[in-house]
Amino acid sequence: SSGINAEWPLRPGVREVTGGSQQLHDTLLIMIKGKNSLQTRLVAPSFSSLSQQDVFILLSPKALYQFHGRHASVIKRSKATEITKSIVLAKELKCQASDAVVLDEDRGSYVMNKFFNLLSRKSQSETVKGFSPSLSFSLSLSL
Repeated sequence: SSGINAEWPLRPGVREVTGGSQQLHDTLLIMIKGKNSLQTRLVAPSFSSLSQQDVFILLSPKALYQFHGRHASVIKRSKATEITKSIVLAKELKCQASDAVVLDEDRGSYVMNKFFNLLSRKSQSETVKGFSPSLSFSLSLSL
């Protein structure tokens, strides 16, 4: 495939998708992962996307959250802060939040419920991989 623009051909193994909607979903979940080199990925905004080793940025038109998994490195946390500042300053990705709310898995708060309410679950029994039973229990209560 030649790609959208002949000057920027697609890499081998990457295919162009046409006919889809160009609009963003109202709620986006960005994952910052990796050890030696960080990767930033857009993942499904659901409980099943979360893990204790990574940092996540959840954004909606009016809210912006930075969630640190219990075992997330300082480097991942720093990168997430850089991204959230960019989103706030430039009002990127349809997000009008004036600041990011930083949440640590180890330090639950009432704001954590708002974060989890923005995430979707496939079923009431869906749990977050690697999260402690007490946190999973509080999540099911908040929804």
